[in-house]
Amino acid sequence: MVMNSLYELSDTLVQSQPNEDDPSLLRLRTANQVMKQARELPSLLRIAGPLWHEDEVTVLFAPTGIGKSILAVQIGIQCSGGQTILALPMESVPASTLYYDFELGDRAFAQRYKDTSGTAFIFPDIFYRIDFDPDYLGSDVDDRLLNDLEAKIHITGAKFVIVDNVSAMKGTLEKGKDAGALFMRLKQIKQRCGVSMLIVAHTPKRDAGLPLTVNDLAGSSQISNLADSVFALGRSAQVENRVYVKQVKTRNDQLRHGAESVLVFDKVHASGYLHMEYVGTGSERDHLPKKEETRHEREEEVLDLLAQGQTQRAVAKESGLSLGTVNAISRRLPVQPVQPVQPVQPVQPVQLVQPIEQLNTEH
Repeated sequence: MVMNSLYELSDTLVQSQPNEDDPSLLRLRTANQVMKQARELPSLLRIAGPLWHEDEVTVLFAPTGIGKSILAVQIGIQCSGGQTILALPMESVPASTLYYDFELGDRAFAQRYKDTSGTAFIFPDIFYRIDFDPDYLGSDVDDRLLNDLEAKIHITGAKFVIVDNVSAMKGTLEKGKDAGALFMRLKQIKQRCGVSMLIVAHTPKRDAGLPLTVNDLAGSSQISNLADSVFALGRSAQVENRVYVKQVKTRNDQLRHGAESVLVFDKVHASGYLHMEYVGTGSERDHLPKKEETRHEREEEVLDLLAQGQTQRAVAKESGLSLGTVNAISRRLPVQPVQPVQPVQPVQPVQLVQPIEQLNTEH
């Protein structure tokens, strides 16, 4: 029975003819044709040094609170002809840039880009910030979002697109299937519209004392395979507000800023401009906290969560530690003194007005 079904399927595939009105998904060319056509393509210019090139879908990822949005906006300002980033030179011609901000509200964004007197930073006129319309009442958010993204590219003539944060487009990116489907759609939009994309992503809870790797990227196996380049932002243990940038993948350049030559920046807020100021290069190991410091920070985080009333199981899930480790750390919590139990007042028996025998004789 199974063999008959296979034969029927084989006959159907052999007899079926392609529909000439339906464009083919796949291209068929000889390797020599590919080589000839590739020679005619222009060289890929750098957009943000060796980290991001034209015609790429590149991923920037970092843990929460490191400053990835600050760097993403700064790269967008450079793309649209604004202030340049030392150590990340741009070879491309500045052009309209779309910055999809799914992280900050208007007030929080504006607060980052004004000085103490309230004077606002002046962005390039062709730097566009896009966020969710609060008046939209539809339910088909996932498909509508991608369709709107493509429409905004056509309206503005944008050449550079930055999406911050990609989790807003698909909240289940930790699932490889969802991550792969979303990135395929983004690559199709990139190809159709002739844009270059920078996608900002996050990392799940991780040990801050370990070097950054592509495995720290949420949905890493699918996203890293489909992305052209990937770089990460890490917190430096040297001084406050210092971060470093590390390349973990590139297809169109050399891996110039790996573990032994990370780019080092300080977060600076000057003249209303919150940005990364280049410090130099160095080894990643010099910016990682010592194991003892990392252990202490992790334990303090666990104790804080337990003190807030969270269960050990919930804390283990949030911190990425085993339940046994959380249980061991929990023993450091101060023991609450047992409150003495107040004795209960004895219940006084109810006094009847008449004896029961007298009540019975009356009836």
